[in-house]
Amino acid sequence: MAKKGFGSILSILSGSAFVEIGELLTIGGPSYSKETIDTTHMQSADEFKEYLAGLRDAGEISASVSVDLLAADGKNHIKLLESLETDDAPVQMKCQFGTVAIFSINGIVTAFEPEAPLDGKQEASITIKISGKPTLADVA
Repeated sequence: MAKKGFGSILSILSGSAFVEIGELLTIGGPSYSKETIDTTHMQSADEFKEYLAGLRDAGEISASVSVDLLAADGKNHIKLLESLETDDAPVQMKCQFGTVAIFSINGIVTAFEPEAPLDGKQEASITIKISGKPTLADVA
């Protein structure tokens, strides 16, 4: 059965606690994929390529938020920007999809792109590269 995305949450570990990234508009991912290893040889049957399964990749998390970089009201957008600028190692994050599931990941913020249109609200797009295997759990 279909579920609404309303109530989705993106949070990042800050010190010893997870903090929500405020005013989340969209969230997507992980974008799972698996590499293939070409094992084709000169005697491959009927001239068809042959493959082995390679390594898995959890891909990326993409999100967009309404943004106020200097807000002091707990939106925590600056935490993502700080992570992009200072964290070379993956940081712990959680991506909750509505009231259904939570992905716990280690991720590296690879892009944070604010935008200020002439006649519209300020938004930012965020890209997080997942390192390792995400864990999936029900929302408690």
